[in-house]
Amino acid sequence: MIYKVEKVPVEEKENALEIYESLKGSYGCTWDVHYPVMEDVVRDIQSGSLYGVFKDRELIAVAAAGKDDELAHLSCWDRSLQNACDLARVAVRADYQNQGIAKMLITGIEKNGMEREFDGIHLIVGKTNPYAIRLYDSLGYLCCGETSMYGNEWFCYQKKL
Repeated sequence: MIYKVEKVPVEEKENALEIYESLKGSYGCTWDVHYPVMEDVVRDIQSGSLYGVFKDRELIAVAAAGKDDELAHLSCWDRSLQNACDLARVAVRADYQNQGIAKMLITGIEKNGMEREFDGIHLIVGKTNPYAIRLYDSLGYLCCGETSMYGNEWFCYQKKL
């Protein structure tokens, strides 16, 4: 089996959305029928911000990482990070969870982020998602605050690249 982390091409948009859709309603997931949707997937692909893990050319995980500024207004961020990207919508197909796929995806995104000259990563994670919180802690992300947005409570995490 060969796993690769790479940008998701437009031909995979339905598969990316299918991964998101399959996780809605699962334990800790904050997503609903209104988010994420195909518009989010297409925007991420067009901006070169949607990454995936492919197993033998089959998309099994996705995440968006790019310059979004949706989180820029939060006061908790380390201001020494002058060009941080936002990480969002990390999703691994249920049949591949607990196998290190999310770690592989985020590590690949970090490597690519450094190549794209980002100096850090910002993200918010639902307070009700212990699996994601444990993942970010294990990858060296630091919890730097809390916020209420989109009708949910979040922890704010960041990492210097």
